[in-house]
Amino acid sequence: MTPARRSGVTPRSQALLRAALAAMRRHVGAEAVQDAAITCLLWLFDDKDVENNIMAEHMGKAGSVETLLAAQSRHRGSVDIQGEACRLLYFLFIESEENLARALSAGIVEAVLVAMRTHMLNVQVQQEASAVLNVVTNPELNNVELTIQLADMGAAETVVAAMHTHVTDTWVQRNGCQVLRAMSSGNAQTMTQVRRAGAIKAAEAAIKAHSRKKSVVKEARKLLRTVRTGARVEVYSQAVRASTRAARQERQAKVDTSQKHRSIRKCV
Repeated sequence: MTPARRSGVTPRSQALLRAALAAMRRHVGAEAVQDAAITCLLWLFDDKDVENNIMAEHMGKAGSVETLLAAQSRHRGSVDIQGEACRLLYFLFIESEENLARALSAGIVEAVLVAMRTHMLNVQVQQEASAVLNVVTNPELNNVELTIQLADMGAAETVVAAMHTHVTDTWVQRNGCQVLRAMSSGNAQTMTQVRRAGAIKAAEAAIKAHSRKKSVVKEARKLLRTVRTGARVEVYSQAVRASTRAARQERQAKVDTSQKHRSIRKCV
């Protein structure tokens, strides 16, 4: 029989959390210390005796989010720190909206995109970072402003590049399709940027490479429907605008001609 999880964080876990964060803050430039401390924090989050949401809230209030982002910023070249920090941030977000709000204020989007671009060839970093973006772009949050910010920062191009680089990886493909679809939904501007970034080709490649993986095929097809439908709507809208503009110009030309004729009659 599995023992019930505690509703609070044990004194031992609290002490380990304080020690790990203190070490990270005191030795900001020491890569080995940062790596070991993040590993400790991940171990704490995997504590089977404590509910995940309780641990996430406790770690968030202790300043874990800001400390992790500081470590990522200082050690951009470290594959281990970037990958493990993204993994821990994902755990913190998925269990606490408050932690997500903290991270958005502290610059999580830029940190994740930098990690993806710096370590494009590392599949672990791409897996963990794309998972974070998946949480950040959750349609249920309905954060249009954030979606526009992501598009302006080149998130679509970065995600598409990761999908092409790691076309055989299930997690990168599924996360990528979900992120791109979320960016395409409900906003014409970001949808256009996602399409121009190459989302259609990336989705088609994902389906081809994972034809037997239902979860990937499902998300890729959703992305294709969203982007292609949006493209048709955009073409139709452009046609309507062009037609309206032509009709307006024609009406104006008739008005000008009529005024000209009146002027001539007055002169006569």
